[in-house]
Amino acid sequence: MDFAHALYELSTLVAERVSAVDNEEAVKMALVMPFIQLLGYDVFNPKEVVPEFVCDIGIKKGERIDYAIMADGCPSLLVECKNVCQDLDLHINQLYRYYTTSNARIAILTNGVIYKFFADTERINIMDMTPFYEVDITKINDYDVSQLLKFHKRYFNSDYVCDSIIGVRYVRNQINKLSSAIVLSGQKNESNIKLKEKEIDELRNVVATKDKEIISLKNRVLQFEEAKRAEEERKRQELLAKEQREKELQDDDILELVDYLNMPVPPTWNSFNLQKRREYYKNREKWTGSPRDFLCTSEVACEFYGYNRGESGTRIGKYVANNIRLTQLFVQTGAKKRFGEYGSALAWIRKTKLASIKVTPHKNKGRNR
Repeated sequence: MDFAHALYELSTLVAERVSAVDNEEAVKMALVMPFIQLLGYDVFNPKEVVPEFVCDIGIKKGERIDYAIMADGCPSLLVECKNVCQDLDLHINQLYRYYTTSNARIAILTNGVIYKFFADTERINIMDMTPFYEVDITKINDYDVSQLLKFHKRYFNSDYVCDSIIGVRYVRNQINKLSSAIVLSGQKNESNIKLKEKEIDELRNVVATKDKEIISLKNRVLQFEEAKRAEEERKRQELLAKEQREKELQDDDILELVDYLNMPVPPTWNSFNLQKRREYYKNREKWTGSPRDFLCTSEVACEFYGYNRGESGTRIGKYVANNIRLTQLFVQTGAKKRFGEYGSALAWIRKTKLASIKVTPHKNKGRNR
């Protein structure tokens, strides 16, 4: 259901209920809360709509306004309710006092039928004594729909509302002037009356059209933001999926690396060249002997990962060393050993053989500098 249709339904509902409402609490429950809900706010969520909001004034404590509609933890819209039979103008001073205690720029005074909207267009945080907009909820028209839509949760922006008040006041003043002219003209000149009524409708249509343009723009902005969030979420999910695939591939790679590190080799292993070692690893039926107790990073990089000698530089070496470490089969102790055609290199020593393996301590050339 769109906002206009819902508002016209509320208008009918209020007209039906008003005769049965005879106290302020009934006004809140039967008339005002449905109106606040219509504006898109959850009246049952105390983080969004706070009943009996504290408005202590100086030394006068315990002052409370009926509802404060919150945005980001701060009041953005105040609502003070009175009984249907009460004259709202008698309570403007009370709302004025409440207004100065909060940062809300918009305040509503209502008896459930009449809604008077106030702001601080003349002095910041000092409420204007004249409402910038007033509506009888039982007698709404398309102009009222466009005005009330500004206060819907989806579109409400107090700064925009306050900036637009000048235009609203101009239209209202023009309507009042034209209405007065109609009254003064009496029934003597029906064509003049119709002309002035047409001017009133045109003024209302201008404001309604501008409001629709602004709301349409706001909708496009919201759609863009939603699309942007959706795209960011899609990219995030893709990144998570990629990381998961890489992790799975890495897990598979580590499992295969474990097989390589536990591969039994013959006593003549050191006489095998790189090509022969690679062929040996691929032919499991030819495996014989015992697993190696020590090896070097270049050995693993060339034989298992397929790099050529001289390619296992810093970046590749770090990657290979990290994977060897992840298998938890070997540990690097900072001691060097000769590894045939790979030359002298830091040794990775099988953890279970640490006590029985002797390697030549690595001399740090920079130690005596």
